[in-house]
Amino acid sequence: MFVSTFEILTKKIAPGNSPSARKVVQAYFLTISNLESNSVEIALDFTAITPELSSAVISIFDVADINEFQPLIPNPSDSKKMRRVVNIPAHDTGLFILQPNIIQQPDLDNLEIRGFVEIAKGPFFNPALSTANLLLSAQSRGTFLPANFDPNNPGGIDIGNLDFDQIAYDLPIAEGKAMVAV
Repeated sequence: MFVSTFEILTKKIAPGNSPSARKVVQAYFLTISNLESNSVEIALDFTAITPELSSAVISIFDVADINEFQPLIPNPSDSKKMRRVVNIPAHDTGLFILQPNIIQQPDLDNLEIRGFVEIAKGPFFNPALSTANLLLSAQSRGTFLPANFDPNNPGGIDIGNLDFDQIAYDLPIAEGKAMVAV
């Protein structure tokens, strides 16, 4: 089932080194609520063709106050898709994030990846359930980094003189409703 589009990027918003030459780092956020009385394993498939998803992105899943960082893996049945399988406890909500891998590549610049997201039952989906009811909410969130921000020397920066800004906007869910069955 299709969920939404996504866009991952790191890019300067203006040329040069002026204060307006800040860099934006934009990520995809998907909140998933499990409405079932059993835990649910789901697979999130990301399709991006030009360019393809790569090691320049990382996925994070946060449920029960645990951030699980993992790379996407190739979908075994479709080489054009990259996958992340997550487990959501009964009646719980998890937050999935796909973002540029600025943790391992702090100088990552000029990355633009766009595509779409699908959701399906995971490989070890609970056989006691024929389907699972979920609530979905998708967003793009961006952080504007100051022009004088040096990710290689965070300790040498006067944080009081930095200007961070953020933007977030909702993305429409493909079928137009937040509650879906997988």
